[in-house]
Amino acid sequence: DRNILAPANLQAIQRLTERIEALDNIHDVRSLTNVEYMHNSDGAFDVTRVIGEIPDTLNDYLRAQRRVAVNNPILCRDIISDDGRKTSLLITLDAQPDGYRYEKEIVAIGRIVDEESRRLGKPMYFSGERYVDHRFVEYMRRDVGVFIPLTCLALTILLYTIFRSVRETAIGMVAMSACLMWVMGLMPLTGWTMNAVTAGLPSLILCIAVSDVVHLMHRCRVLRAEGREPREALSQALRDVMWPCLLTVVMTVVGFGSLMFNSIHLIQGFGFLASLGLGLSFVICMIVAPALMVLWKDKPGSVQVKTGLIPERWLVMWADFVIRKRGWGAAGAAALTLLACGGIAGIKI
Repeated sequence: DRNILAPANLQAIQRLTERIEALDNIHDVRSLTNVEYMHNSDGAFDVTRVIGEIPDTLNDYLRAQRRVAVNNPILCRDIISDDGRKTSLLITLDAQPDGYRYEKEIVAIGRIVDEESRRLGKPMYFSGERYVDHRFVEYMRRDVGVFIPLTCLALTILLYTIFRSVRETAIGMVAMSACLMWVMGLMPLTGWTMNAVTAGLPSLILCIAVSDVVHLMHRCRVLRAEGREPREALSQALRDVMWPCLLTVVMTVVGFGSLMFNSIHLIQGFGFLASLGLGLSFVICMIVAPALMVLWKDKPGSVQVKTGLIPERWLVMWADFVIRKRGWGAAGAAALTLLACGGIAGIKI
């Protein structure tokens, strides 16, 4: 029966109400089967339930309909729809200390709703602020669990494509993983939490941290190919890449750090954690990665500079083209910049 006051529907509502009320940390459940209304009885106001008993006969069913119709202005606000086909249960949770997510209670209520929905054969929907928060946390955990492994896999393939060496690939991944673990480990100490904005932070840190490690290992490999001893090559590589990498990191940290002055709290946290992670990536690049390179020595004669997927002649051709057509390149860039200014003016907020 589509009418929510039909006995089968009311019995399902009553079961839902009783089962949810029996859970821990449930303060109150307000539903069509226990909501009360005020009426005039023999010159006095009386408060009784709209549905005293589940109607078994047609007359009881009709009386229940009339009571709902009389009190419709009150009930339609939060209990029953105008057409009498939909109803809602209002669940109030017990107050808990700040930070309590009600995960156990939300899961239990959701399971009860699913069971009763299947039993009745009609759709039931679970909503509310706490439920939305719970589902968001679930989605965020799932996304982080998917994107971090995919990012690590992509970076592993990239490092091996660049260096064609298990040693360099492993050192790079260990250094970047250490950076990510340091940032995530410091997050609780800083007071920031994982949220919709910071959920993308792990992949961002991994992708940006890889650049300093690649510069250092590539420079060391070039020096080793020239005949330098391992320690001498590493020492010289550190001196060569220290200042360029430091300046790059400082500029990037300043860029992300500017987000800390944003008026939105979530963006402030993202800016702070991103700046922290990039600063740690430089420290790891200049301390952890060199230590690993010393501990895991390369085999004599195994070091050579490789160009990866792009042949050397293609790079030479591209460099010659850019130099010869430098005027056209500058003019094209200027034209695109002017077009971009027009596009920026049309951005809608």
